[in-house]
Amino acid sequence: MEKITYLIEGMLEKQLSLYESLELIILNDREYITKMDTGALWHSTDQKKQLALEIEQCSAGLLKFIKKKSSLPRNNKEKLSLLNHIEGVDIPGKDKAHLRQMIHTIDQVKQNLEQRSTENQRYLREYLAVIDDIFSSFRPKKQGPYTYSGQVLDGDENRKLIQAEV
Repeated sequence: MEKITYLIEGMLEKQLSLYESLELIILNDREYITKMDTGALWHSTDQKKQLALEIEQCSAGLLKFIKKKSSLPRNNKEKLSLLNHIEGVDIPGKDKAHLRQMIHTIDQVKQNLEQRSTENQRYLREYLAVIDDIFSSFRPKKQGPYTYSGQVLDGDENRKLIQAEV
């Protein structure tokens, strides 16, 4: 039983570590946005994708392992959360309490990630709106509205105030 607890605890610690790494990357994104460091943002995006893949693999492996060790009826196993599956594993109560606390900590980090991500999205929209206003002030009054592709709506394809490719 201790071996099972030790294995589950190791998997949960790895998952928590991955989520915390993702949180650090997301925290740094705001600084990259402010500095307009597109290279760092692209690198950050690649890191986030890699971490998301690792988290998904870790979660799937953990759930598969716990389902194998769970004494819950087979027909219920697909619908239950990780916490419910922990309850079905034959380990001492104090170990279950510790694992439940670890899962709760992971859930808190996930909520923080969601909140930070939402904040970053809002910040990016606001930042881009300011930049859009700046560029709009440069265009002559007789030109049509400025678009996000760098074009003025009335005019030919080659009439651009600014052009950036990502």
